[in-house]
Amino acid sequence: MKFKRTLAVLTASLILYVSSFLAFRAFPYKFSLVPEGEPGHYLVLFSWNTNLHAAALILYAPLIATIPGNRFYPTHAQHKQLMNAEAEGARWGNQGTPIDEMDE
Repeated sequence: MKFKRTLAVLTASLILYVSSFLAFRAFPYKFSLVPEGEPGHYLVLFSWNTNLHAAALILYAPLIATIPGNRFYPTHAQHKQLMNAEAEGARWGNQGTPIDEMDE
């Protein structure tokens, strides 16, 4: 009985883990400075908080590595630049420079 309960909890946890990741992937943030066919056009943001986003990148790293798709997952530094640009009213860049080419 204890084995079945443990198996049910593990199965439910795995389903919740994968489905929450797929929910984030389903609604990406569109980055208009990158052409639509490239992965950088669709950014997956796990949180508007830079530290929480970095933690989610670590949590979802196995799924990011194994599930293919036309999505881009900003690093901690790139996410921080995004938040600074958003705070200043800019749109994802410094004079139109894509986030990948910006200095940290």
